[in-house]
Amino acid sequence: MIIKELEEYFVAGVLRERNRGKRAVRRKGLKIVNETKRVRARGAKPSSASRGFTLIETVVVVGIVAIMTVGSFPGIMNSLETRALDGAGRDVLMAMQTAKWKAASDKFNYRVRFSQVGTAWKYQIEREAVSGTWTTAPGTLQKSIPTKFSVTVTLPASKDVIFTPTGFVSNCDSTKNSIRITSAKLASLSQQSNRTVKFYTGGSVLFLKS
Repeated sequence: MIIKELEEYFVAGVLRERNRGKRAVRRKGLKIVNETKRVRARGAKPSSASRGFTLIETVVVVGIVAIMTVGSFPGIMNSLETRALDGAGRDVLMAMQTAKWKAASDKFNYRVRFSQVGTAWKYQIEREAVSGTWTTAPGTLQKSIPTKFSVTVTLPASKDVIFTPTGFVSNCDSTKNSIRITSAKLASLSQQSNRTVKFYTGGSVLFLKS
């Protein structure tokens, strides 16, 4: 009899512990669910990666960019100077080639005439439609060589280059056949500072760097 009561007491105790454990698990589960709901309602706190850069990080990046810009600035300016010098020389070359082509095409004499106005050198393509009378060639405009460059015009006294319909230069002088454009800035840096356009009796025109 006593043994049976002990067994029933033991079984009842086991059942109570089991029920207590189940209730604890349920409470814990509800707590987790409620906590999850609260987090979702508030919204997850953004991580440091999604918050963007801090002020210190921004200052450091700006400083690095500034240092790189200052270091490369002289090179950029030299490159721009070189391009400008090349452009000025090639514009003169193009004027010569255009005059030669128009002379052969229109069967008139064409010339590139240079003139100095103050410190600026200008040049214009002209046509001799009537003997001894020169007028601005149709479709062309007067151009100027940038005044920041020095210009050495070594031409005959008339300061022009005349192309005939056969493509020859009628007034060529082997000692007076060039236009040189010089950049003092590039010269001070020991870089190629001269762009020279030379022409010859046969009508060929060269663009030289030195």
